[in-house]
Amino acid sequence: MTALYSLLRSLNQGICRICTGLVSASLGAICVILFSGVACRYLLNDPISWTEDVTCLLLVWMVLLGAPVAMRVRAHVAIDMLVERLPRGLRLPLRILSTCVVLYVAWFMVRYGVGFTAMGMRRVVPSLDWLPYGYVYLALPVGYGLMLLVCLELILDDLVTLFGRKQGS
Repeated sequence: MTALYSLLRSLNQGICRICTGLVSASLGAICVILFSGVACRYLLNDPISWTEDVTCLLLVWMVLLGAPVAMRVRAHVAIDMLVERLPRGLRLPLRILSTCVVLYVAWFMVRYGVGFTAMGMRRVVPSLDWLPYGYVYLALPVGYGLMLLVCLELILDDLVTLFGRKQGS
């Protein structure tokens, strides 16, 4: 169990490091593309036709690659007003339950995202007639697949904390 947990932890650490780099590169590319698009439109009076589509593609990938990174450090937006009012002994089991719900949603999105991606390979992005929409939709199974791995790690981490605390008490 500990070897599998350590492997999962190391794998997620490496994946999140790569995702952080890709998210940063995407954000930089979006800034450059949008600035270039605006400059060409208003300064040269010659708009770039593909700026909106590429920016949208990068934004989708940026969000779905950033989600596992945020999830791993538990930085997602949460309304914890109710959770803070619960007794301390119920907070960790509730956190495990909510992570299990996210795990289910991630599994669902991977399962159906693969079919959605395959369907998208038959349509092309209008301004980039060589790029199928499937590459935009591929962000769903990839991003949520990574989220699935992170959720497994967080659940294992919380279970170790929960049962370690009970044994040590």
